[in-house]
Amino acid sequence: MFDIKQKQTGRRFTRQMEEEIRRIDSQYIRALLNMDFDFVKQSIASDFVHIECTGTVKTATNFLEEIKRKGTIFKNFVIQNNICMYGHTAVITGSYHTTLIQNGRESPKKFVRNSRIYVKSALGWKLVLDQETEILDR
Repeated sequence: MFDIKQKQTGRRFTRQMEEEIRRIDSQYIRALLNMDFDFVKQSIASDFVHIECTGTVKTATNFLEEIKRKGTIFKNFVIQNNICMYGHTAVITGSYHTTLIQNGRESPKKFVRNSRIYVKSALGWKLVLDQETEILDR
C-alpha cells in the first residue's frame, strides 16, 4: 500500500506524476522479488548506491552482480511506503518485513525501515539511492 504525499517546490505536480513514480517503484520492487536482472538494471542510475541493513555499501555494479548470481532471495515481502515529491526527485520512505534466503539458508523474519530516492532525468526516472535499516526493537 502506498500513501502519496505531495510537496511543492515552486511548481505544481500532477497526480499523473505521483502515479507514475508509484508504478515505477512497484515495478522495481517486483523486479527485485523476481530477481529480474534486466528490469533492475534499467531502473537504477549508473551512480546508484545501495546501503544494506548491515551498513554495507554497494555500487550499481556490486548490486547488479548480487542479483545476477541470485545471492539473496525474498521468501516473502510486505511493504508500506510514503512518497513525497520534490521537484524532479521522489523520496520514498517506509518499512517492510521479509524472510530472506541467502546463500541457501533461510534467515529469521527481518523488520526494516527503508528509503529510496528517484530522480527524473532525460532518461526518465532512475533510482539513485536505496537504503535499509533493520528495526531491532521489535
